[in-house]
This record gives sequence, structure tokens and C-alpha cells, in this order.
Amino acid sequence: MTNMVDRASGGMFGDTDLFLRTPEKNIEQNEMEEERNMKKLLGIFLAMLLLLGLLPVTALADPSPTAISVGDALELTAAITNIADGGTITLVNTFSSGDTKFVIPTDKTIILDLNGHTITTTTNNFLTVGAHAALTINDSNSGDEGGLREAGGAWKQLIKNEGTLVINAGIFDSSSLTPEGNFFTVVMFTDSITTINGGTFIGVLSDNGTWSGQKITINGGIFRQMLYLPSASQTVTINGGTFDLNDVAEIDSVIEIDAGTLNITGGTFKLDIDTSGNTSASTNNNGSGYYKGVIVACKPSGSKTGSYGSKAEVNISGGIFENNDGDCLVAADQTKTGNEGGGTASFRVSGGKFTGALAVYDTSENEKNKPYITVTGGYYTEDPEAFVPEDEEYLVRHLSGLYLYKVTSADAEEEEDDDDEEDLSVTGSGVEAERLNKATEEYQTLKNFAVSAGFETGDIIKSWDLDLSGKGPWKLTFELGKEYAGETVTIYHLKKDGKIETFVVTANKNGDAKISVTSASPFIVVEGKAETSGTSGETVKEENPNTGVSEATALVSALAVISLIAGAAVAFKK
Repeated sequence: MTNMVDRASGGMFGDTDLFLRTPEKNIEQNEMEEERNMKKLLGIFLAMLLLLGLLPVTALADPSPTAISVGDALELTAAITNIADGGTITLVNTFSSGDTKFVIPTDKTIILDLNGHTITTTTNNFLTVGAHAALTINDSNSGDEGGLREAGGAWKQLIKNEGTLVINAGIFDSSSLTPEGNFFTVVMFTDSITTINGGTFIGVLSDNGTWSGQKITINGGIFRQMLYLPSASQTVTINGGTFDLNDVAEIDSVIEIDAGTLNITGGTFKLDIDTSGNTSASTNNNGSGYYKGVIVACKPSGSKTGSYGSKAEVNISGGIFENNDGDCLVAADQTKTGNEGGGTASFRVSGGKFTGALAVYDTSENEKNKPYITVTGGYYTEDPEAFVPEDEEYLVRHLSGLYLYKVTSADAEEEEDDDDEEDLSVTGSGVEAERLNKATEEYQTLKNFAVSAGFETGDIIKSWDLDLSGKGPWKLTFELGKEYAGETVTIYHLKKDGKIETFVVTANKNGDAKISVTSASPFIVVEGKAETSGTSGETVKEENPNTGVSEATALVSALAVISLIAGAAVAFKK
């Protein structure tokens, strides 16, 4: 036994337990060794797959969540770090973030759902969208509207965009509790992309004169401060939105552009401001030099390559622009001789409605830069003749109502006159007819009356202005087209005494709606039957409240049946 023990302790096998284990222990040890070997083999296999590129590294990590709910600043910070690319962060509480700043990191895309809640901040650059990052801000709560709010301090930026920013909803208020200094809602850096589809903005939207290349698109929203655009070679497109800056203190313009291109196709822009000081406005190295108006395009005196370094060009094809106290559109140049790359300021207007004057101010020492406004279309309260090309391809037509002037091409004017004659057919003696211009006060009165009766502007089919002479009554037939056959329509007649006469009739199989009148003047035809009698103020009242008369009464009665032909017109759908 001694020899066996000696061999076991120092013999050829070198494992004292080999001869001391029970059979059960040998089996357990073997199983553990097999498990270890399997793990080693699996590790080697996975390593080989990684080396061969057959297994993504992310397959070995826990996936980032695609949706995270947050209720305070710490949770929001963590969510921005942990959310999956393209994921949604949803606010579940209204909270104050204090001095905490939030940054959407480079190359990451995040959706922020305000969900009816508001974050209040006291810091500058509260939310930054990093270069090559993307942030979309939504508000899924249809009740309370959420947003971001600055709660104190001056010269602060609420949102700093260096990447791609899309805002669909929310209230963004950087006006702060202390009014001194400028306050910015969204500041747009070089080559950034900003799209605003909705929301309310109480604060300046701006870029900078030493930056360039921004792309800004505004399709909707409510704006209660100016849009300031000094960056070179930027492209700004406004298709809609309400920019009503009346009652906003210490503001010079709705939009000021000092460089880049601004294209406006729609929207409402209002600022009633005294612009008498424009004739003596001083030059200024930065900004407009205190020129005032609804839209101001101005080249500052310091314009040159690297600073406001491109022309300021505005193209307007639609929209409503109102200043009841002075200049509406202002083009001004203050550049100095020798400043290269600064460009000049200009407007090209092909459509829209303008209340107030168009004005050009040239105080530049640089003979190469001449600001200008060119008008080839639109409606105006003041004569735009001085800005219409002199080649006789465009005409200024005098109208009645609010907008006294219409600019159109000579060809379009001739075609419109021809259409008026061809579309309208009226039976009766001494009848003169033309289309009722939609910019006139009479049209607006009839339209507003129709809206007050429950219609929408898109329900208006046609409008006409008739002048009748001779002995009445006159039978008039509005030829609406076969698509209106058997349809009920409402015809409103604005009489010379300011009262509105109402007819409800059914178009015949040819789509003709017939009425009888004892006087003429403006008419509109509206699809459908009025829900109410309508209200139109003290001077215009419905003379004929029985709008629910039967078809037989409307078409057969000796006193009510007449025919007004309003031509096979294309329906007006505003």
C-alpha cells in the first residue's frame, strides 16, 4: 500500500485524486470538463465568424429601445443617448430643466413627441441639433399644446440647428420673463436644413451674416416675431403661415433679408408701421439701417465676401402683405464702393395682394449695386405703375374695392376679356356683364355673407357683376355645367342699397340655375343650400329670408323665377 501511495503522490500520473475518487465523482468531473470545452469551442467559432464578417457586432449587444418616455431632465438626457436611431422620445410630464442643455449628437436621428407637455429652461442653446444630426418635433396630444419655453435672461437661443430640424407642432417661446435684449426661437447655422410645418413661434427666427448655405422651408405655423435672414447663398421658401406682428413692440419688419434668396408663394404677413423715416434711414454695417416695412430686402454697408456675401433677392408669387400705415415692400442698398461680393437687393413680384406702398431706397456708394422692384402680377392698394416693365407686355388695370390695381400680362388681359364674353349668356335688354373680381370689396362682402350662412369659400362656383338697363324684370340663367345638373345651389345678389337677396334653386338637366331679378349688380353662385340666413353687419341685410323655398317656387313662381346665365365657369375653389 505504501508503494501505491507513493506512486500516486509522485508517480507517472501526477494526480493524487485519480485513485481516491468514487465512480460518481469521476462522472461529474467529466461533465464539467465537457461543458468547458464546449464553451471554448463556441467562443472560437464566434470569433471566427466575427473575423470573417459573417456576424454583426450588434447581434451580440442588447438593442437600443425605439421608444422611451421621459418625465424630467435626467431622463431626457439619458434617452437622447440610449434611444435607437430614428426612435421616438415622448414627454410624459411638464418639467423645468434649469441650466441643463440637450444635444442631438452627430449622425443620430430622433423624434421628440411633446405629447401636450412643456419643458422650461433658463439656459442658452437649450436644444442643439448637431451637425449631420436630425430632429423632428411633433405633438401627438390633440388637447393641450406642448412646447419649449425660455424662462428668463436675454440674448438666448432656444433651439440651435446645425443639422436637420423639422417642426410640425408645439409652442416655442423664447420671449423670456425679462424683455431686454434679443431672444431667438430657432437659430440656423451654416448648411443646416430647417422645415416648419406648424407650431407657434414667439421669438426671432434667425441666422448670421457670416454664415451661409442654409435651406429653410416654412409651410405653416403662427409667427409672433420677425424672421431675420442675413446669411449668404441661403434659400428660404415660404408656402404658408401667419406672420402677424401687429401689437408686437419694437419691431421694424416681418421679414428682413440681407443676403440669399427668399421665395414666397403664400402666407399672410401683417405689420402696420409708420415708415416715414425710411427716406432718411442711416446706413449700418450690420442689418437694415432701420428701414421699416412688411418685407425689407437690404444690403448693409458692410456687405462683402464673407459678410452678407451675396445678393438679397425676393421672389413673390402669392400671399397677403399688409401695412396700413406706410411701405409694404422695401428694397434698399447701402453697400460701399470697393465691397466685392456683396450684391444688391431686389424684388420680383408676379402675384399676391399688397396693402401699402412699394419703395426703393438707394444710399449706396457702389454704382454697381442698384436695388429694384419689378412687378408683373398681383393686386395693390397703391398704383404699382412705376415698377411694371415698360415693354407694354404688362398692364395695370384699375379696379374698385380695397385693391384698386391689378397687374397682368397684356395677353392674359385679352384672354380674360374674351372669356367674359364667351362664358356669359343673359336674356333681356340692355345687359352688360363681366366677372366680379375676387379682390373687390363687393366680392368680399358676398363671400363673407356666404361664410356666415355656413358655406366655405371652396363652395363658391362663380361670381359676376351685371349692369342692366331697360325695363325689368330680367330673366337670368347661370350656366354652371352638366356636373351641377339636379344640384341645389344658392345665389346671392348684392343690391345697390347694400342688402343681399338670396335665391335657392335646383339646376336643371343642363346644369342651368335660373332666377328673376328687378335690379342688377354683383352675384355669386354657391354650391349647396345655406344652413342659416347669414349675417353681414348693419348695412347689409338679407332681404329675402325665405331661403328654403321649394324648387317649384324658385323656378315656377311668376315673381321668383328668372334666369341669370353665369357661364359654364370653372368652379372657384379657394
